[in-house]
Amino acid sequence: MRVHRLAVGLAAAAVMALSGCTTDSKVASVASEFVGSEKCGTCHAAEFKTWQDSYHAKMVRTPQEALLKDALDNWAKDSKGNAGPTKGNIDGKAYALADVQLVVGSKWKQRYLVKNPATGNHQFMDKQWNRYSKAWEGYGQKNDWETQCSTCHATGYRITSYDPKNPAAMKVAMSEKNTGCEACHGPGAKHAAS
Repeated sequence: MRVHRLAVGLAAAAVMALSGCTTDSKVASVASEFVGSEKCGTCHAAEFKTWQDSYHAKMVRTPQEALLKDALDNWAKDSKGNAGPTKGNIDGKAYALADVQLVVGSKWKQRYLVKNPATGNHQFMDKQWNRYSKAWEGYGQKNDWETQCSTCHATGYRITSYDPKNPAAMKVAMSEKNTGCEACHGPGAKHAAS
């Protein structure tokens, strides 16, 4: 019961916070406060290199950059007979490897994002690759990546448009799809200018 109350309380706080979001000039000024990790690297080369080699920098990438070879080799079916990803978790429609636009993760597990036609954002596919067991596992995340996961796993996340009467139409922006320097250190425009 205690967990239920906490969940209801958090949901109510989120609705209250989102109801005040607009697309006014304050949003644009927030966007200009972020400079991106590449800019940080111009002065902080050693730290940038350390970050660049970390999983924070490699969390969300294109399939061409990051699709694990063992996942590709077993895309249709793994050695245990488990079928690979075949459909979107939100719309339930069939998708193929060619439809994958982004991959999430690279060391332990890898998940696959395809377009969500209803929102223009990305939805997860129904399976994730477990690198240790070399097997496909069910994955049931049924939210847009942009409006659920990237709130914590991206940098400079902000809501640019929200209509409480049509929450699915929410639009967001971020300065980086990965966990960049500014995710921990805060917006860097003032620091970079000085």
